[in-house]
Amino acid sequence: NNTHPIYGVGLAPDWIRRLGQMHSSVKMERLRFFPDPSEMEASMAEIARASKASIVRTPYTLFGQRATHVAGVRVRSDTVLFACHDTEKMRPELTDKRFDDPVFHNLPKSSELPAEARNAKGICHSVPAAPEHMQYVLLEKEDGSRTRLMQECHTHSLITEMCHTSELVVIDTDALRTLDAELSKAAGMH
Repeated sequence: NNTHPIYGVGLAPDWIRRLGQMHSSVKMERLRFFPDPSEMEASMAEIARASKASIVRTPYTLFGQRATHVAGVRVRSDTVLFACHDTEKMRPELTDKRFDDPVFHNLPKSSELPAEARNAKGICHSVPAAPEHMQYVLLEKEDGSRTRLMQECHTHSLITEMCHTSELVVIDTDALRTLDAELSKAAGMH
């Protein structure tokens, strides 16, 4: 069965530490923490405006709903400026618990939580280096309606690749147009 809940990622301290590890090891170019989600939103809107980029949002009402994967295309990492997460809106029941479960990790817990992350309510990062990647997917909800979402796929410190839906992604506008066309073609829509 190809039907699964649409989940985000919970930003438990251990996962934030792992993002910090990737950033400090240069596997991830950009990592920013925000004390308030509205600051994150404003900052990403300004970055999108200045870069002439687009913002792809996943409505929070979609998280937790079941959907069937129809098609997906890989997103070139260099086209994504930031993928963002709002820790206040992403309630535990809307997240993929595997990211917080030690059973799914092959590295010990990271020790230091970055100082700027301690009270963060929002976090934005660039796509980590390969094999980490993003994908643009077309999902069909149980009511038959379809939606397009950005997902991040991770392998860093994990025993298997795991993907979760991103709440907000700042992406090159031309790349998004190309992805829309590729996704339509992959789904057999013309």
